Amino acid sequence: MIALLLLLFSPAMFIVAIVFTTMAVKARGRRHLLLFGQPAPGTVQHMTTTTGRVGMMPVMKITLQVTPAQGAPFTATVKQVVSPANAYLFEPGRQVLVRYDPGNHARVALVPAGNA
Repeated sequence: MIALLLLLFSPAMFIVAIVFTTMAVKARGRRHLLLFGQPAPGTVQHMTTTTGRVGMMPVMKITLQVTPAQGAPFTATVKQVVSPANAYLFEPGRQVLVRYDPGNHARVALVPAGNA
């Protein structure tokens, strides 16, 4: 099957297909987390620029201190596209709303503004 795909598509097209499939799976996981994850407040600890971009927008790495209603606070990191005009929303000390997986604290998603 893979050999057939390689014959039909150039290696570059095959790599592009894998990248887009990976992005789609991550987006589906984020949507699921936003729908079913536990809500909690988070405090931005710091934000750094990654090498990634989506269009002209940079992908930022945001480190948060998440304080669940039950259990101990924990540190989480999310990667998020952030418009330079909205970077102030993620300054250290700012409060944000997140949803997280209680079974895996590494799975955290920022709740978009207006969807709280």
